[in-house]
Amino acid sequence: MNEHYGTSFPPNIFFVSNRQLNTIGLNDVFPEPFDNPDGLPWKSVFLAPAYRLQWSINLDTSSITIHIQVRTEGWAGIGLSPIEKNTMKGADIYFCTSLGCQDSKALEVGVPTPDVVLEGGENSISNVVTVRKEGVLFAMFTRKLNTHDPQDAVITDQQVVIFAFNPETEASVYHGPTRSSTVVINWLRDYLPPENVNLGLAIGLPVGLVLLLLIVIIFLLTYLNNMDLDLSRLPVAVRWQYEQYQQNKSDWTCHTSGNFYYKSLDKKGNEFEQMWKFLEWFEFDKDLQIEEAIAVYNELLISSFINTYSIIKHRMTTNPTQFANKQWMLTDKDAEKRQFVYNYLNSRTNDVEWNEGESLAVLPAVHGTGYSVALAICSTGFASLSSLDSGWYGKGIYFTTYVAYALPYFSSKHDPALIISFIVPGNVYPVIEHPDASDNLQGKAMVNGYNSHYVLVQGSGLVPKNYESCVLFDELVIPQESQVSPVYLIRLSHKHAKIAMKKFKEREMEAPNSPRETPRSGNTDKGPRKLSIGTKGTKASKTLGRNRGRL
Repeated sequence: MNEHYGTSFPPNIFFVSNRQLNTIGLNDVFPEPFDNPDGLPWKSVFLAPAYRLQWSINLDTSSITIHIQVRTEGWAGIGLSPIEKNTMKGADIYFCTSLGCQDSKALEVGVPTPDVVLEGGENSISNVVTVRKEGVLFAMFTRKLNTHDPQDAVITDQQVVIFAFNPETEASVYHGPTRSSTVVINWLRDYLPPENVNLGLAIGLPVGLVLLLLIVIIFLLTYLNNMDLDLSRLPVAVRWQYEQYQQNKSDWTCHTSGNFYYKSLDKKGNEFEQMWKFLEWFEFDKDLQIEEAIAVYNELLISSFINTYSIIKHRMTTNPTQFANKQWMLTDKDAEKRQFVYNYLNSRTNDVEWNEGESLAVLPAVHGTGYSVALAICSTGFASLSSLDSGWYGKGIYFTTYVAYALPYFSSKHDPALIISFIVPGNVYPVIEHPDASDNLQGKAMVNGYNSHYVLVQGSGLVPKNYESCVLFDELVIPQESQVSPVYLIRLSHKHAKIAMKKFKEREMEAPNSPRETPRSGNTDKGPRKLSIGTKGTKASKTLGRNRGRL
């Protein structure tokens, strides 16, 4: 049995024969597609009423982002360049479920083989996002036009494409009538001048055209590298974080990955002091010790974040009935409980001064992990996690606004770390469903019409029976990495993280009898009610004590 990306493949026939697809999904209205991570418009075609294919070409990175939406409760697949007519044999296959997508090869008519187990093969796709909502499987991934992987097809025009899906199961069993005959796709036609439409076959172009193309790419990359982002769309204090790089580029170092710039913060400097304001607001535990604090600047992730912020803001302000609805207030039998959770989030949001007067909030939050994983996230985004967390309160990337609550996620790591990020929650659904309830949201996509989930929990991670009589933490579930922009990377002492975790467990043992206002961390006081950055504040050097550690 082949296993890859958590999906098991029994020895059943996969793509087999031609069938009719004219009735499945007929007259359906598909939900809104994912926002393009590159900010580019989608090219779109319906391969069948139940199967929409979208793509975009990024000439700067010589890559393609493919986005399929399929009316199915099961898997969906797309194949490129089969070597035999009306079969899957030899095709470059991308097999997707709600758990992720697999880069594979159809050696014969049957179960495709993962590229990673074939000679010279590798997983050539990145930025994988899959989710199911309203009965539609959404799957998106990025790959190079020419991966130089012998198991992959080169993206070109006049390319033969096959597709299939199973309406009922994510196991790779035979799909029945849901298989296409071959279609031909012109991936590149609308992106290149007529003489260059076969970019995917660049190795066969005249040398002069290849050199010209390289010159253009180098020019574009140089231009982009020297072009400042349009930060004007963000709140002023959020801009301040990014302007530190733009105003003092020589002080920053390019990471060995080449994907982002970083700056180790001087514990006596103003930038460290600004970072510390975040940690105070997150109620940073006094038992933790900072080994190193790093400011992060990843232009690609920031650009995607700004575009997503602008899109969500435009939708919520121009069409609030559809994109900013609070239907649960009117129809939910537990509306009062949801209102409590919603009000709590509003209080946290309003505590961040830069949100005053803004129609769309930007919320700082933390994600705990190991240092090496944190570096990968700062380099390529939260897609580095391979797949979204199928957690108790929805499928997505999990954050919190309390450092103590993140302790279980980083204290066990040999190299514990925190990532401080800006988050665009958008239209938030307040979650009150217990993981053991019949209507729980475990592993499910965002509730339709909402950009994120927000839940109040006890230290155990479970929804309390009574919000008023226990110490509360929170979890924010974000479905798209473009809603997140990493700002700081904090490397912590493993020894002190274990101490803090031990005391956290002791406090949780007493939690059932603790009043709600009991401090969440080992500190004797709570963090500041208001978070304000971009201006000089209290001297952190007087309040940090040994928390600042060595840098």
